[in-house]
Amino acid sequence: MSDYPKTVILENDKLKKLLEAKAELITQGRVISDEIVQKEADLEQIDKDIQAVEKTVEADDIKKKAEEITLRFNEVLKDMDLVKKELYDRMKAGVGKELPAKYEAVKAEKEKLENDRNKIALKVQKFNDKAIPIGRRLMKPNLENEFEDYDSLRIENGQVVGTIFSHLDDFEKRFREKKLRN
Repeated sequence: MSDYPKTVILENDKLKKLLEAKAELITQGRVISDEIVQKEADLEQIDKDIQAVEKTVEADDIKKKAEEITLRFNEVLKDMDLVKKELYDRMKAGVGKELPAKYEAVKAEKEKLENDRNKIALKVQKFNDKAIPIGRRLMKPNLENEFEDYDSLRIENGQVVGTIFSHLDDFEKRFREKKLRN
């Protein structure tokens, strides 16, 4: 039985160009993904900063007033809403405008990066949709039996390299592993 996966060198300039363009887009997408991870960390830190500032805001008097009003809740619902607004205003004043604005700015940057990454992923899929049929057509003569199948295409040392795997070989490996475990 042959060793799998097998590799085959394919000569097709169109396929090579498609795979090179796809690889470039994938690299761009990974760079953006790294930026997104950093933005998520920034968002988390800003959120922690906001929470730390909120803890320092003196609001005990408002909280006590809120408890008293809760006892008369059905009668004075409007009063409770006013107290909540007062508490919110004080928290908002304590936190200031800088941290929430910074949070929103970083969040907007993260969303833009995610959109850019998703656009690149769509372009990569378009290249895949063009490359796969060409690759299958070129790989078909290299398949030795009905159990072999086309696996992947990549650029290696400036050449298009395709890999072939065997469903039968994969089945036999899983079967042997299962038999060894039992």
